[in-house]
Amino acid sequence: MAAALRGENELWLALALASGELDDLPPHLLAAAIAALVTETPRSDSWCNYPIPSEVEERLAALSPIRRRLFQVQRRYHIIFPLWYEWDLIGLVEQWALGTPWNELCAETNLDAGDIVRLLRRTLDFLAQIPHAPHTSPQLRQSAQQARYLLDRFPVNDLLEGVELETATV
Repeated sequence: MAAALRGENELWLALALASGELDDLPPHLLAAAIAALVTETPRSDSWCNYPIPSEVEERLAALSPIRRRLFQVQRRYHIIFPLWYEWDLIGLVEQWALGTPWNELCAETNLDAGDIVRLLRRTLDFLAQIPHAPHTSPQLRQSAQQARYLLDRFPVNDLLEGVELETATV
Protein backbone atom coordinates (compact mmCIF):
# COMPACT_ATOMS: atom_id res chain seq x y z
CA MET A 1 0.00 0.00 0.00
CA ALA A 2 2.77 2.44 0.94
CA ALA A 3 4.45 1.99 -2.44
CA ALA A 4 1.27 3.14 -4.20
CA LEU A 5 0.98 6.37 -2.19
CA ARG A 6 2.61 9.77 -2.62
CA GLY A 7 3.08 12.02 0.36
CA GLU A 8 5.54 13.28 2.91
CA ASN A 9 5.62 9.91 4.71
CA GLU A 10 3.99 7.13 2.74
CA LEU A 11 4.51 4.58 5.50
CA TRP A 12 2.59 6.72 8.01
CA LEU A 13 -0.21 7.28 5.53
CA ALA A 14 -0.40 3.57 4.66
CA LEU A 15 -0.45 2.56 8.33
CA ALA A 16 -3.27 5.03 8.98
CA LEU A 17 -5.30 3.69 6.04
CA ALA A 18 -4.58 0.05 6.86
CA SER A 19 -5.60 0.52 10.50
CA GLY A 20 -9.30 0.41 9.56
CA GLU A 21 -9.98 3.48 11.72
CA LEU A 22 -11.01 5.56 8.71
CA ASP A 23 -12.94 2.89 6.81
CA ASP A 24 -16.49 3.75 7.79
CA LEU A 25 -16.25 7.53 8.09
CA PRO A 26 -18.76 9.45 5.97
CA PRO A 27 -17.08 11.38 3.13
CA HIS A 28 -17.08 14.81 4.83
CA LEU A 29 -15.46 13.34 7.95
CA LEU A 30 -12.99 11.28 5.93
CA ALA A 31 -11.88 14.47 4.18
CA ALA A 32 -11.33 16.10 7.58
CA ALA A 33 -9.37 13.12 8.90
CA ILE A 34 -7.19 12.93 5.79
CA ALA A 35 -6.42 16.65 6.11
CA ALA A 36 -4.98 15.97 9.56
CA LEU A 37 -2.66 13.32 8.13
CA VAL A 38 -1.32 15.30 5.16
CA THR A 39 -1.21 18.88 6.46
CA GLU A 40 1.88 20.60 7.74
CA THR A 41 1.59 22.31 11.09
CA PRO A 42 0.41 25.84 10.32
CA ARG A 43 1.87 28.98 11.80
CA SER A 44 1.61 29.03 15.58
CA ASP A 45 -0.85 31.93 15.43
CA SER A 46 -3.28 30.13 13.08
CA TRP A 47 -6.84 29.69 14.24
CA CYS A 48 -10.10 28.30 12.98
CA ASN A 49 -13.53 28.80 14.51
CA TYR A 50 -14.87 25.47 13.29
CA PRO A 51 -14.75 22.73 15.92
CA ILE A 52 -13.01 19.43 15.44
CA PRO A 53 -15.69 16.83 14.63
CA SER A 54 -15.83 14.46 17.62
CA GLU A 55 -15.95 11.32 15.49
CA VAL A 56 -12.80 12.38 13.64
CA GLU A 57 -11.14 13.27 16.93
CA GLU A 58 -11.85 9.75 18.22
CA ARG A 59 -10.52 8.10 15.04
CA LEU A 60 -7.37 10.19 15.03
CA ALA A 61 -6.81 9.47 18.72
CA ALA A 62 -7.00 5.76 17.89
CA LEU A 63 -4.14 6.30 15.41
CA SER A 64 -1.89 7.81 18.12
CA PRO A 65 -0.27 4.52 19.19
CA ILE A 66 0.60 3.70 15.57
CA ARG A 67 2.07 7.15 15.06
CA ARG A 68 4.01 6.99 18.32
CA ARG A 69 5.52 3.58 17.42
CA LEU A 70 6.49 4.75 13.93
CA PHE A 71 8.06 7.87 15.39
CA GLN A 72 10.13 5.72 17.77
CA VAL A 73 11.33 3.47 14.95
CA GLN A 74 12.17 6.42 12.71
CA ARG A 75 14.07 8.08 15.53
CA ARG A 76 16.02 4.90 16.34
CA TYR A 77 17.18 4.63 12.72
CA HIS A 78 17.70 8.38 12.21
CA ILE A 79 14.98 8.60 9.59
CA ILE A 80 13.56 12.06 9.25
CA PHE A 81 10.17 11.99 7.59
CA PRO A 82 7.29 14.06 8.96
CA LEU A 83 4.40 12.35 10.69
CA TRP A 84 1.74 15.01 10.11
CA TYR A 85 -1.03 14.94 12.63
CA GLU A 86 -2.53 18.41 12.46
CA TRP A 87 -5.94 18.64 14.07
CA ASP A 88 -6.49 22.39 14.34
CA LEU A 89 -7.79 22.98 10.81
CA ILE A 90 -9.81 19.85 10.16
CA GLY A 91 -13.07 21.57 11.04
CA LEU A 92 -12.37 23.91 8.14
CA VAL A 93 -12.03 20.97 5.74
CA GLU A 94 -15.21 19.37 7.07
CA GLN A 95 -17.14 22.60 6.56
CA TRP A 96 -15.89 22.95 2.98
CA ALA A 97 -16.94 19.35 2.32
CA LEU A 98 -20.37 20.15 3.76
CA GLY A 99 -20.80 22.95 1.22
CA THR A 100 -19.96 26.05 3.27
CA PRO A 101 -19.52 29.01 0.87
CA TRP A 102 -15.95 30.15 0.27
CA ASN A 103 -16.35 33.64 1.77
CA GLU A 104 -17.92 32.23 4.92
CA LEU A 105 -15.14 29.65 5.22
CA CYS A 106 -12.45 32.32 4.90
CA ALA A 107 -14.14 34.47 7.54
CA GLU A 108 -13.80 31.69 10.13
CA THR A 109 -10.00 31.47 10.06
CA ASN A 110 -7.00 33.74 9.90
CA LEU A 111 -5.40 31.68 7.14
CA ASP A 112 -4.89 33.38 3.81
CA ALA A 113 -7.09 32.15 0.97
CA GLY A 114 -4.00 30.64 -0.67
CA ASP A 115 -3.22 28.64 2.47
CA ILE A 116 -6.78 27.33 2.59
CA VAL A 117 -6.63 26.32 -1.07
CA ARG A 118 -3.28 24.58 -0.46
CA LEU A 119 -4.75 22.67 2.51
CA LEU A 120 -7.78 21.57 0.50
CA ARG A 121 -5.75 20.64 -2.59
CA ARG A 122 -3.31 18.57 -0.56
CA THR A 123 -6.26 16.76 1.01
CA LEU A 124 -7.91 16.33 -2.39
CA ASP A 125 -4.71 14.93 -3.89
CA PHE A 126 -4.40 12.27 -1.22
CA LEU A 127 -8.09 11.37 -1.39
CA ALA A 128 -7.57 10.77 -5.13
CA GLN A 129 -4.84 8.23 -4.34
CA ILE A 130 -6.87 6.12 -1.91
CA PRO A 131 -9.08 4.32 -4.48
CA HIS A 132 -5.93 3.18 -6.33
CA ALA A 133 -4.02 1.96 -3.28
CA PRO A 134 -4.03 -1.82 -2.88
CA HIS A 135 -5.52 -3.39 0.22
CA THR A 136 -7.86 -0.50 1.03
CA SER A 137 -11.39 -1.48 1.92
CA PRO A 138 -14.13 -0.98 -0.68
CA GLN A 139 -15.94 1.27 1.81
CA LEU A 140 -12.87 3.51 2.23
CA ARG A 141 -12.38 3.70 -1.54
CA GLN A 142 -15.97 4.75 -2.11
CA SER A 143 -15.92 7.30 0.69
CA ALA A 144 -12.67 8.77 -0.65
CA GLN A 145 -14.21 9.18 -4.11
CA GLN A 146 -17.26 10.89 -2.63
CA ALA A 147 -15.07 13.13 -0.45
CA ARG A 148 -13.12 14.19 -3.54
CA TYR A 149 -16.35 15.21 -5.20
CA LEU A 150 -17.31 17.31 -2.16
CA LEU A 151 -13.98 19.17 -2.03
CA ASP A 152 -13.36 19.64 -5.73
CA ARG A 153 -15.05 22.93 -6.49
CA PHE A 154 -13.98 26.51 -7.17
CA PRO A 155 -11.58 27.93 -6.04
CA VAL A 156 -9.94 24.64 -5.08
CA ASN A 157 -10.15 23.24 -8.61
CA ASP A 158 -9.56 26.57 -10.43
CA LEU A 159 -12.65 25.97 -12.53
CA LEU A 160 -15.41 28.50 -12.76
CA GLU A 161 -18.57 27.11 -14.33
CA GLY A 162 -16.60 24.65 -16.43
CA VAL A 163 -14.14 27.20 -17.80
CA GLU A 164 -10.58 26.95 -16.52
CA LEU A 165 -9.15 30.24 -15.30
CA GLU A 166 -5.95 31.30 -16.97
CA THR A 167 -3.06 32.04 -14.65
CA ALA A 168 -1.34 35.35 -15.05
CA THR A 169 2.32 35.28 -15.89
CA VAL A 170 4.68 37.54 -14.05
